[in-house]
Amino acid sequence: MIEDPQQVADTFNVFFKEKVEKLAGSIKKQPINSRIPDYIDPDYDPFIRLREKLRGSNLKFNLKTVSEKVVLGLLKALKSKKSFGIDGITSEVLKIGSNVLVVPLTYIVNSSITTGKYPSLWKIAKVIAVHKKGDKKILKNYRPVSLLAVAGMILEKVVALQIEEFFENNGLLGSFQFAFRRNKGTISELLTLLDILLEAKEMKREIMIILYDLSAAFDTVPHQILIEKLRLYGFCQLSLKWMKSYLSNRKQFVEVSGKRSSEQEMNIGTPQGSRLSPLLFIILMADLDLWTENSNLSNFADDTQSIIVSDDRKNLLETAAIEANSVISFFNSNGLVNNADKAAVLYNSKGKSEDITIENVGGENLASTYSEKLLGLHINADFQWTTHVDNLSIELKKRTGILRRIRNRVPKEKINMIAEAIFNSLLRYGVAVFLKPVYDEEDLKARKLPKNTNTLQTLQNSMIRVIYGLKIHCK
Repeated sequence: MIEDPQQVADTFNVFFKEKVEKLAGSIKKQPINSRIPDYIDPDYDPFIRLREKLRGSNLKFNLKTVSEKVVLGLLKALKSKKSFGIDGITSEVLKIGSNVLVVPLTYIVNSSITTGKYPSLWKIAKVIAVHKKGDKKILKNYRPVSLLAVAGMILEKVVALQIEEFFENNGLLGSFQFAFRRNKGTISELLTLLDILLEAKEMKREIMIILYDLSAAFDTVPHQILIEKLRLYGFCQLSLKWMKSYLSNRKQFVEVSGKRSSEQEMNIGTPQGSRLSPLLFIILMADLDLWTENSNLSNFADDTQSIIVSDDRKNLLETAAIEANSVISFFNSNGLVNNADKAAVLYNSKGKSEDITIENVGGENLASTYSEKLLGLHINADFQWTTHVDNLSIELKKRTGILRRIRNRVPKEKINMIAEAIFNSLLRYGVAVFLKPVYDEEDLKARKLPKNTNTLQTLQNSMIRVIYGLKIHCK
């Protein structure tokens, strides 16, 4: 076993880099056609559909310099943290000194934009190996957490705001995309998805949800494909030059107990911890809907679902196989690693959950299950929420137990804050999705609540008695 921090750091850095390279190497490539060397199969061409859609659109995007007022606003909005990247400057320091630092930082930001060059120092990531679970002596039980230069994040945010505005104003992101966008999130995606499912269930149709799993999606994004898509979307040469500079020749080192590994060059993927990476990823995914014809798509970052609805089981199976393989072809052609082993299927036949198997989806047969976790909620194939409420109840009881143990050790004015953080926040998440609203005032007075609502109300009442030291008969 290696104990020297320097050797441990070097070992982690090599492991993290090789893990990404191995993932990228596992992506299914187009078979070589010796008779037509330049032929690109449409199933492997990431641009053919997007190029056709954007033909004649005359889109133009140019990065623009910004005022000190814009940069100052971004500095003031920083959360005060003590972590730092390679330059040793924390967000706390930048925020405190923002009124002075805004002048040189604005100069650096605008120089980067006008020259199309991203500062080399800010492309170096300090990586901390964080233990996930299991044996601490096994490398795969750790995940890398990257710390970038905070000043570089201000430049990233300046660029991200301009790109985001361009894509939103021109309707270039898909209506099926809910991640990293204003006024959208997990709950809006779940409500949209549920609306489609309940309408089809009410009409007694055959319904299938296919849930796809991507492995380390941000880490395998191919720079060439991303840059070409940005070109198709109308990015000018200087903006493309800046983006190439931002993505290329990035380096990372791992730090363990104050010892740094040697630097490893990373020329694949988008930088972890970056303000730009989430936006660049959803841009890469934005044309997914051009690859499908007979399904509804739903996407939150690297979580993607296909919803297929049909009037008969045979047609449903045939359509599901075609649509699923089209989605997987999109993943492969865009350098994303589809994890077939973790894909899942939910099947509802005319309002009831049943078992079914889709054959040859990405080379695998997918058998349906009764319940799957989606964006933090357990969704059942019959579109009831009993599994989610059961799991939520178990967790809420555990947290009530924590509150009971600490109640007499914590100042009274703090216990409410703790209860809000560990109990109510969990209870509230997704409540608009999985609980039926009660509109009738008489039902409320008579406590005629739906079963799931009553279960959770009882648990919340129990928690309130605990933090206030009340007996069960107290109201």
